[in-house]
Amino acid sequence: MCFGPPATSASSRRRSPSLRLSPPRVVAALDLQKSGERRAMDMLHGYTTGPRKIWRVLAMRRDADALRVAVEWSRDRSAAMFALVSIGFADGVVDCRFMDSGEAARAALTRSGKSQRKGG
Repeated sequence: MCFGPPATSASSRRRSPSLRLSPPRVVAALDLQKSGERRAMDMLHGYTTGPRKIWRVLAMRRDADALRVAVEWSRDRSAAMFALVSIGFADGVVDCRFMDSGEAARAALTRSGKSQRKGG
């Protein structure tokens, strides 16, 4: 057996403190048998995964006509950018409404859900 000196640097298997936290819980039930909902999910997946991802999902909700997502832009930027994004089921149109913070984007997502449940 070979016993070397103790490692002088942190193990590469250890996660950095910022990565130890679990990602936010994201829940939106979609019917992937419907082409519009499947297309919206595919679009969101493309925007949020892989080496060219542009968004980090903060919160998500399914409405009757669109998938609504609070996002943070993940590309290198001098200042953080946040938005409430809607991906339409009928037409696949992506609508971005920019916000000042992640909390504002989440709050707008919550408010838009409450107004839809009230009928307006």
